[in-house]
Amino acid sequence: MRNKIFTFIMSLFFLSSCSVSKILNENEVLYTGTEFEFSNKSDIKKPGELKGKLSSEIYPKPNGKFLGLFHTRIWFYRKIKPNPKREKGFKYWLKYKVGQKPILMSDFNTNTIEVVLNKTMQDYGYFNTTNTFEIKEKKQKGSLLFTIKNNKQTKIKAIHYTNSNTSLDSLIKDYNKYEIEVGDAYNLKKLETDRTNLATEIRSLGYYDFDKKDIYYVIDTSPQNFEVELYRKIKPPKNDSIHKKYYISDINVYPSFFGVDSTFTESFNYKNEINIYQNFNYVGKKTLYENILIKNRALFSVKDYNYTAERLNALGVYKFIDIQYSKNEKDSLSVNIKLTPGKYQGVKFDISANTSNRSFFGSELSASYFHRNAFKGAENFTAKASTGIEFQFVDNVAKVNILEVNFEAKLGLPKLLIPFRNKKIRSGTPPRTFFSIEESYQQWLQYYTLNSLNFSFGYDWLSNKKHHHVLTPLYINFLSLLNTTKEFDELLNNNASLKASFENNVIIGSSYEFSLSSQKNEDDRNYFFFSAFIETAGNISYGISKAINPKKNTAYEILGIPFAQFTKLDIDFRHYLKFSKDLVLASRLNTGVGFAYGNSKTLPYSKQFFMGGPNTIRAFPFRSLGPGNYSSETASESNSIEQSGDIKLLLNTELRFPLYKFIKAAVFLDAGNVWLREEDSNRPESQFKFNSFAQQIALGTGLGLRLDFQYIVIRADFGVPLHKPYNVKGQKWITDFPEQGFSQWQKENFVLNIAIGYPF
Repeated sequence: MRNKIFTFIMSLFFLSSCSVSKILNENEVLYTGTEFEFSNKSDIKKPGELKGKLSSEIYPKPNGKFLGLFHTRIWFYRKIKPNPKREKGFKYWLKYKVGQKPILMSDFNTNTIEVVLNKTMQDYGYFNTTNTFEIKEKKQKGSLLFTIKNNKQTKIKAIHYTNSNTSLDSLIKDYNKYEIEVGDAYNLKKLETDRTNLATEIRSLGYYDFDKKDIYYVIDTSPQNFEVELYRKIKPPKNDSIHKKYYISDINVYPSFFGVDSTFTESFNYKNEINIYQNFNYVGKKTLYENILIKNRALFSVKDYNYTAERLNALGVYKFIDIQYSKNEKDSLSVNIKLTPGKYQGVKFDISANTSNRSFFGSELSASYFHRNAFKGAENFTAKASTGIEFQFVDNVAKVNILEVNFEAKLGLPKLLIPFRNKKIRSGTPPRTFFSIEESYQQWLQYYTLNSLNFSFGYDWLSNKKHHHVLTPLYINFLSLLNTTKEFDELLNNNASLKASFENNVIIGSSYEFSLSSQKNEDDRNYFFFSAFIETAGNISYGISKAINPKKNTAYEILGIPFAQFTKLDIDFRHYLKFSKDLVLASRLNTGVGFAYGNSKTLPYSKQFFMGGPNTIRAFPFRSLGPGNYSSETASESNSIEQSGDIKLLLNTELRFPLYKFIKAAVFLDAGNVWLREEDSNRPESQFKFNSFAQQIALGTGLGLRLDFQYIVIRADFGVPLHKPYNVKGQKWITDFPEQGFSQWQKENFVLNIAIGYPF
């Protein structure tokens, strides 16, 4: 049965790959796209970007191709014949859901397109353009070529404001976040952005009735030399001479609102700020107060409204949130906040696939319980039990490497639990204090069994929309190495440094992570992401131990277990350049370093860096690189224990492009390696040295295929190494096929990585 279905599907795709002449009627011409040329290209600052903006205004869009080659959807639309009396069934779905009506040259009104193109050119500062078009047709395929006669881009010579003495006029003149300034090119989109942002600023200073439509521009085109003068003006209100400020007179909160027929048995005033009306105690009044950023007796602010709505929604306990303002006498407003409770607890069962931070591909079966209002303060409690396996591909065969069982409990409070008073953080996400405890039993079949008990406590907050902070003042991690294999024991006995990294120890430390993104919205074409993570452990314990017993020659212990002492830093920078919605150049620079000192001779193995695999250098197997020029004899057979380091450097870049709807592709180039800070005699050429590290960089390229369903991305990356630092001199660059032919070369060099999610 499977073979028949497969044969049927492949037959459909084979038939659909036929030429368009066999799909279209004799007099039909398929539209394939529109091209643009500029008569004065030297006057266009970024012609490629401008062509993309012009192209985005042309509708309808040409039909897509399956894998960029076949008009499969048109074939389904034209050749599949469902029952005309039934609007359901497989054939109906295949024709109208999978299939697509062909976009023909006859569907276009070139006069309309000419008007749209001239308007778009003007929106970006190219005034008084004209255009001509040419239709190109060949074998029932057609395209449009528009030649645009353009002038130089118009710039802003001067910006003028109203000279009245009102506070609102002064605000507009002093506002310092305009995207359009004197000397900039005329840009209607930026002017609209300025209008929206300025209106938000004004409405956050008490002007409740103000709207962005009250801001308008006058463009004076009388200046010569492709310059204009811009006037920013404010419309007067309809029924008054000036725009009026409003104050908040009272805030009424209904935390158990179920419709207009709701009755409220309790009412009280909290801190002389909010009035609470409820018929049962669902969420505590303190939690409500801390997450309502609208302030009584303060000026009306649309920012406060947005923050409050986002905060209450982020608590996760309300199904509906309704915030309404109503005018009172004179210049005051009443605020009514109606909150409808939602589902706050339940049990979930999940089966998932994942790519772990150990660079393995695996699956997990889990059961979890959640309660989003554990103590009636919107506390989020979760308890989860899971078991899973992780495996890797060796010689194109999947081999199980890790069996794991986890128990985890987390509690998150929607506030910063600190011993001193703090101001409310003005952001749409409530700050959180978290506690977690996790027990992990992990069996590496080839090497050892490890038990890990971890407790952590910390804070998670946004100082604004772009700046994210995670501070963990304390975490305690007990690591116990249990059963070991003979092969693993031999490795440790032959390498003192590696043996030290696997000693039973306790890690008592703290960490801080800061991240920011410059992306404002999905339309941003050029943006970056940056994160920095610093972790330190054992310093306080060492200081106390040293003070108590300064002459001890062996490692200090806690509860009879040596504790680790180190500092680790990890920096990640990513840049994204969008040429169009789906054509993106993504790049990453990731570097890190760890220092062991005092009570430790080396970093704990779990804190070391690794290289190779689906999220690092995809042309090399999991953890098969480094340190330096070193290569384990078992690196090609399995995940090697010895391939780790104290220093890492990773660079990635890939061009992502669409193939067909949810099918995406990428061409990538990866480079990097890991090193040790000190030379290890058991791993020669493993130390980082400034005069040689560049020659030890591994380099790989390849092609990626991604199934992007938005909620999940399944990724396959086909990698080929270009530079193998561990090869003997003269054979590091992979330039020739071996004498045995391509098959042998492919076996030695071709790497397939299967993963979940994008690599960065």
